[in-house]
Amino acid sequence: MKKFLMFLSIAMLIMSVSGIAADMPDASKAASKFARGATNVATCWGEYITQLPTSIEKSPDYLTGFVYDLVRGTGFTIRRAAVGLYDMATCPFPGKNNYAPVIQPETIFTKTVEPLTK
Repeated sequence: MKKFLMFLSIAMLIMSVSGIAADMPDASKAASKFARGATNVATCWGEYITQLPTSIEKSPDYLTGFVYDLVRGTGFTIRRAAVGLYDMATCPFPGKNNYAPVIQPETIFTKTVEPLTK
């Protein structure tokens, strides 16, 4: 009976290792999430440049477009910096979206498939 209990406890220990390993975060995905967050924090000011064409397109003249770009760029800059800080702080955890980017495009260097607004 002792041998059977010892075998059973060892078998249960071996089977639980795969369950623990399945819950471990993927190191490469966590590192890419941290890098994406650091990139977003460092380059968040680039939103002023990326939002300029849309601002000019939506305004009647260039002066209004530049003022609109300042407002729009500031909002997008704050959003990108906040998401970058969030990615950096939560990089060890997969979260609801399993290490996927929170906003699109994931960095200012990533081209979007569709324009941001039409």
